[in-house]
Amino acid sequence: KARMPLVQLTSTDATNGMGANIQPKTSQIEPTQFAWMQRNWKPTHVAIIAGTSSFLAGQADALQAELQAAGVQVTRISIERDLDDYSAAVAQAVASGADTLYVGTRTREGALVTQAWLATGSQMHCYEGFAVTDPLFVQRVGVAGSQRCVFSGVPGPTAFPTAKAYVTA
Repeated sequence: KARMPLVQLTSTDATNGMGANIQPKTSQIEPTQFAWMQRNWKPTHVAIIAGTSSFLAGQADALQAELQAAGVQVTRISIERDLDDYSAAVAQAVASGADTLYVGTRTREGALVTQAWLATGSQMHCYEGFAVTDPLFVQRVGVAGSQRCVFSGVPGPTAFPTAKAYVTA
């Protein structure tokens, strides 16, 4: 009634149909992650280290369900935010025998998980979920460490030469 558009940053599917969304939804993100893993790595066992927020757990739940439906074994490890050490979770993931590590956390936790994973010398594939994509990750993990992983996410506006005109429009 007030002619004000509702613009959201949320990616949860619970807000479908409630205005314009500028981030992809869980139902749009997860299938692309699964398809990429299947096409490029064909994993047989994926260790998922994921946060417990509704978004992060929702992403991990959806990925886990799709992987299991495809016959892929999944080891699920939930972690809490704001800890300073995630080496126990990483050790559990490595010990599981997984050939792929999926990190579904926020940037800070993702960097700490990845640092711990790199320290193990594990050769499993590394896939960083949507919420890890941030320049801060590279600052914390380093370029070489970051290059060991594949990232899912939305590029920032500076990645597109026409972004300013698009945002203005």
